[in-house]
Amino acid sequence: MVDYLRQVKSYIIGMANTKIGDSYIFGGVKTNFKPFTEDGVYQGEENVTTVPVANGVEVPINFNGGKIFGVKKVFSGFAEVDESGNINPDAGWDDSGNYEDVSMIISAIDKVIDAIENGNYEKLNSLRVLVFVDEDDDGVIDAGGSWEDTDGDGIKDTYKDGSGNVEVKAYSILDAFDFGLKSLMEQRSIIGSQIETVENLKVQNENLRLHYSQLISELEDADYAQAIAEFQQAKTAYEALLSAIQQTKDLSLLRFYR
Repeated sequence: MVDYLRQVKSYIIGMANTKIGDSYIFGGVKTNFKPFTEDGVYQGEENVTTVPVANGVEVPINFNGGKIFGVKKVFSGFAEVDESGNINPDAGWDDSGNYEDVSMIISAIDKVIDAIENGNYEKLNSLRVLVFVDEDDDGVIDAGGSWEDTDGDGIKDTYKDGSGNVEVKAYSILDAFDFGLKSLMEQRSIIGSQIETVENLKVQNENLRLHYSQLISELEDADYAQAIAEFQQAKTAYEALLSAIQQTKDLSLLRFYR
């Protein structure tokens, strides 16, 4: 079982480190380095590179792997919930420096592997993945807060500071995995729409190319001898018309009676 989970983890990280040519595509604008470490830590960028494909239409040529693979700031230590619904994390959980940008899917797999290797099968349901939410966006986990049961399931899985801001959220293994999978599916849908846009534009461009090729062909295949003859006839008719106008421009009824 552990070997299988390690293979799944390796496969996911391998996909997350996909390259096209010499560029990694899931590291945002940071394309020269692997966006994910072997532990699933994201080291790419949020910003992406886009290119214009039509008037007013741009699509990315690389992607924010953090969004696609459900990266959150995850506590590197151990945490579980006891029978009373209290979260019991390792020391250091209240230090934001102990949280890394890790894919929630990878984090969930790692927790399961650790539990199996340590013979703690019975703790699989009680294990928790701690995520630094930082609702007040100050970059630290404020002291003086408390763990609360915010969804009524009897588990105090949300740590709030003294002002009521959510600082840390505890996810079960399944919830962490589901979060990562949901992120992956949502981004897959977005990328699918972008691919469809590009494919539609490709068809339009092919139609335009064919149309202009036909126009060029008609111009290049024209009968120049016939075109010159028709032009010469039109020129002769035009000159005759000018001559007639010149001869009759001074005619009037008074001039006729002179």
